[in-house]
Amino acid sequence: MSRKVLRFSPEAVRLHGRERNGSLAVWYTALRYNHSPVDVVQFDMLAPDARPDAWINDRETTLIWGFLNSNGPRQLLNDKVKFAEFCNTHGLPTPHILEHWEGGAQKIAISEPWPDNIVEKPARGARGRAVIRWTKIGDGYTDGTSVVSRKAIVNHLAEVSRTEARILQPEVKQHHAIVQSGILGAPVARIMTGRWPSGSVKLLGAYLSLPEPGQFASNIGHGYELPIDLSDGALSPSRAFWPSASIAPPNLPSIVPDWQRACEITRAAHTALPGRMVAVGWDVIFSEDGPIILEGNHTIGLYKLQRSTQLPAADTLLGDLLDVWLSEQG
Repeated sequence: MSRKVLRFSPEAVRLHGRERNGSLAVWYTALRYNHSPVDVVQFDMLAPDARPDAWINDRETTLIWGFLNSNGPRQLLNDKVKFAEFCNTHGLPTPHILEHWEGGAQKIAISEPWPDNIVEKPARGARGRAVIRWTKIGDGYTDGTSVVSRKAIVNHLAEVSRTEARILQPEVKQHHAIVQSGILGAPVARIMTGRWPSGSVKLLGAYLSLPEPGQFASNIGHGYELPIDLSDGALSPSRAFWPSASIAPPNLPSIVPDWQRACEITRAAHTALPGRMVAVGWDVIFSEDGPIILEGNHTIGLYKLQRSTQLPAADTLLGDLLDVWLSEQG
């Protein structure tokens, strides 16, 4: 793992004079501070003045959220059908469900023509797994490999839903200011919110994910993450997750469109969640009609936020949030 990391970021070790035993230095530091080799390189822990204790990783926070959160809101966020119903009930913008298939049967069917671009995804899934983008061509649809009829897609849904429930949603048309030529997927903002014991909901951080060419989901492959300034939606210079010469730097606006509205709907969504959900990572896409919530995640995406901003989470508002809740639990 250390050698793999160093192939992508050799300068991280060379800067600190560790050319001769770079892999061992990374591995030793990872063991010493209970972080992964990726953390060691990306968070510059080999620096003489590094503060490894201030960086928090997703594994730690996942365990903490599992301890602090109640099951109800977590199950709601994991179920895309229930989540769409939740958003509709509270007037929150989210893609509607065209069809829902489970156990080989159609559970939801909206009596309207399919749009030119539709997205198929597991009804309970994360990280862009098994997401398919269907684009209309003539009388059929293509997933980029072959053209099939709508009936063939229906038969496919009936078959795959016997083992895993699936949904169809219309693809959200991107805002003109944020469209990326040559990239299938839309830039997606991960906006993190925290809820204090008093019920107050605050923004914890945000970054914009951009998929690499050829990928539809922004959390697959070697995309970019750009930190977003919470006050005004300004984008900072990009940092690639795995730097690659084959990826051209993104051409994005300096300000995320309708940023204040995106903050409003994510805070409102967290406030409306039933039960106790301490922190949520909301995936928001920007359309011509305004920001739209794609989903909420109980794993908030902390690692990418720290990497893109180079700010240790323990020194931010998230650290205060963890302190308050863990102190309440004794």
